[in-house]
Amino acid sequence: GENIVFDSNGLVSLNTNSLQLIELNTSIQSIPQDSDWIVSEDMLWFECGIPTYGYELCVSDGNNAWLHSDHIVGMESSNLNNFALVGDEVILLIEDPMLGGQLVRITDNGLEILWDHDSGNLESGVHGQLWVGHDFVFFIADDSSLGLELFAWAHGEMSEEWIIIH
Repeated sequence: GENIVFDSNGLVSLNTNSLQLIELNTSIQSIPQDSDWIVSEDMLWFECGIPTYGYELCVSDGNNAWLHSDHIVGMESSNLNNFALVGDEVILLIEDPMLGGQLVRITDNGLEILWDHDSGNLESGVHGQLWVGHDFVFFIADDSSLGLELFAWAHGEMSEEWIIIH
């Protein structure tokens, strides 16, 4: 909207019409400097640190900010990165402390796992970002048998407009 949201030892919003600054949510105590973010449908999605929750998914409408979901329950963190848009869906990579890297999408109630590229506890989004093509989302990740590789996930699965035979 008409607000600029930024981190200044707390999450702050500047209204560009009134030039008024407001602190959005005092429970959000940390935003990693190298964290990723995305704007979709007038909402800012980002990683934030909240005591007792760890680093999880937060959202702001410019007037308020809140924890969207605690995907990894407790102080363990989801370690969100590499946000991208596929149509009107926000997708991203997370690093589950037990299951490793996973491709997920944001839903109304939290995060939905779309694909776990390896059954081991291996990293995803190691280099680069998510690259969204016409039919696939590409990212670089570790593989238990081949090492660092380029992975592709057919995003038509979200819209059910395709069929792929492997």
